[in-house]
Amino acid sequence: MYTVMLLDDEPWALESLFRVVPWEQHGFSVIGRFTDPIAGWEAIVREQPAVVFIDVQMPELTGLEMAQRAKALRHPPLFIVVSGYSSFQYAQTALRLGVFDYCLKPVEREDAQALLGRIAGELKRRQTRKSIALLEEIQSGLSANELFERLDMPTTGDWWRVAVLRYVDEPAAGDVASRLSSMNAHALWLGQTKTLIVANGLESVGEELEAAVDGCLAAHTCLRAGLSRTSRRADHLWRRIYEARSCAYMDFVDPTARKTVYRMQESAAAEACVAALEDAIARRDLPLWEMKLREYAQRIERERVQMHSLCRHWNRLMDAFSRADGAALCGELEWAMDPEGMRSFLADAREMIAYLDALMRRPVEAGPRPGGAGRGFEEMLDYVQRHYTDKIRLSDLAARFYLNAAYCSEVFRKAAGMTYTDYVTKLRMEHALAAIRAGECNLQALALELGYGDYFTFSKRFKSYFGQSPSKMDCTKKS
Repeated sequence: MYTVMLLDDEPWALESLFRVVPWEQHGFSVIGRFTDPIAGWEAIVREQPAVVFIDVQMPELTGLEMAQRAKALRHPPLFIVVSGYSSFQYAQTALRLGVFDYCLKPVEREDAQALLGRIAGELKRRQTRKSIALLEEIQSGLSANELFERLDMPTTGDWWRVAVLRYVDEPAAGDVASRLSSMNAHALWLGQTKTLIVANGLESVGEELEAAVDGCLAAHTCLRAGLSRTSRRADHLWRRIYEARSCAYMDFVDPTARKTVYRMQESAAAEACVAALEDAIARRDLPLWEMKLREYAQRIERERVQMHSLCRHWNRLMDAFSRADGAALCGELEWAMDPEGMRSFLADAREMIAYLDALMRRPVEAGPRPGGAGRGFEEMLDYVQRHYTDKIRLSDLAARFYLNAAYCSEVFRKAAGMTYTDYVTKLRMEHALAAIRAGECNLQALALELGYGDYFTFSKRFKSYFGQSPSKMDCTKKS
């Protein structure tokens, strides 16, 4: 709930405001009421409420003076002036100081309800902007100590750990927050479907965070969780976040996987299989390929090879194909930027194996195939242009047009001049840029609208495509 403080030197006015407004009904909690403005100011500095209702004329410290002082606070609250004076000058000064609204006494219940709705909307927008800025700073290499400072988290120990929860709905999100209340931890929304949790403390903090995650998983069957290693390297925060996000997608390998802890040690047997597959690609040795691909598939399932390893294996094999077939194939390969990128065109590990096998069995050619895309491919291209904001994997598209995924990728390249993933990214990025230039400010909602699982991924793709983050593009446009 959003925290509120009420300040008015007239006790009757203070009591009336407290009684008439349905605070809790709209998600607000009044944590302090003051008739002494000095004591009220000290409480604001100490408690850092989200919202402050103030009277204009108070002895020693007026409401407008308090709003001016609050500008220097690290997290200034949202100020609402409640005054008995309908002076235009007062209202003008209040708005110039950044006061959110100016109301006249007495506040009517109906007006108060509408006001609380506007306040909640503004606080949510502020929280979203703060989250977006923080996520972009994390991507640029923000250290753990810097993150704790941004989140106002005290550093209570040398150890820290990261968790990522997927499929977080509203009830689950509230439960996550309550289970973290006894820890030095902060939950940061990555979007409608993910929450990032950063915890700091003594060496036991890793076990405490895992226990909290276990409680959430037990209470909410929709959740999937990934946990990083427990670390003392505060300068490697982005690596711990990558570990947790990668592990949160372990259902790519095992659909029953609900919690995965990052394992740094690779499967030596799986690594040997990948090396043998690279050799088979180079020599076009189909018998060796068939034997080792079958073994590799078994290793993935039996040893639960983790997503970070699968992404690396995938890119090694794509590189081997590009070296073997050169210009005939290189431009048609789908590279995996990260686990979410891999899941954007393949549903699971079985589809990954099938794709690799079809790619190996593709005829070797000296150059790109001649001729146009054909009517069927034009229909496929048209379908993608109409549904690019949906989460359509390459395998889904292939099934719709009765093709295997590898061949679908090949013909898509011929039809569009780029891979399926690149083409969808192009459509989404052009849509995003147009929306931002048109004044779209809710970038988290835009990310979800375009089919990305969270703002973190959308921002990464946007920055790679345009050279700057979406929030900076927004600022550039406005300036």
